[in-house]
Amino acid sequence: MISRLFGPKARVPRADTHVEYWVYVREPKLIPQEVLLARLLRSSPFDIQEPRALGPEHGLLFSDIRLHVALVLREKNAHLFRPDLFETHIEPSPAHIEALGRAQAVLRASFRSAQPEPDRRAVRLLPHLAEALAYYGKGEVVFDFVAERLIDAEGLREYLTRSPSADDAGFHARAIWQTTPDGGFASSRGFAKIGLPDLITPESPHEERTVIHGVLEEAIGTIWEAGSIPEPLELEYVGGRFRVSFESARRGPLNAHIHRVNAR
Repeated sequence: MISRLFGPKARVPRADTHVEYWVYVREPKLIPQEVLLARLLRSSPFDIQEPRALGPEHGLLFSDIRLHVALVLREKNAHLFRPDLFETHIEPSPAHIEALGRAQAVLRASFRSAQPEPDRRAVRLLPHLAEALAYYGKGEVVFDFVAERLIDAEGLREYLTRSPSADDAGFHARAIWQTTPDGGFASSRGFAKIGLPDLITPESPHEERTVIHGVLEEAIGTIWEAGSIPEPLELEYVGGRFRVSFESARRGPLNAHIHRVNAR
């Protein structure tokens, strides 16, 4: 396990806020805004208990120029439907591959802001919006562009049924492992949704993969809930205590270094 100790507190740059879902649909058409709003705010099969997770403040995002829904046709963008061109960590299942083969278009729902957002309205709204687009467009698979993860449309509905607030770290952000000839490194995906940079660990031997990936997953959950990156971050993982320290980066991911405090 990496055992460096670090000096000055890292400067954590703010990142653009970016939430985006690609909904692969069989019916290549845009869905009228009033139809989407009706499902999201009035007839949602998921958001049925009071207080509602979505309210008028979320509906107002439809008049915000930073929220955009676009139709991308397969015939003009065939490469977007080819799972062999996806990054290896995206890992489409056989069902995903079949669904991509049936899709005729992508409905791309995105929210981007160059300013820090005071709340998480877009984070909560867009999973519901992606589901509505899948419902009306006969979509079977959704790509979380920021977390770089494919989701079954039915799996998305199951998640929204369990968690209509749609704001937990396990859904929105994750750790991935990327292999190198001498080992590999872990990195996060998804923090741009709350205006934070993603994290990346130094290259480490293969045998440290499980611990490094697991500690980073724990750190992701803590950071997501806090909405900020504490320095240093201490947490427990499988009976051990770890400190995660961060090195400043002018742009791109923030370097995250993992140090074992003790072992039991």
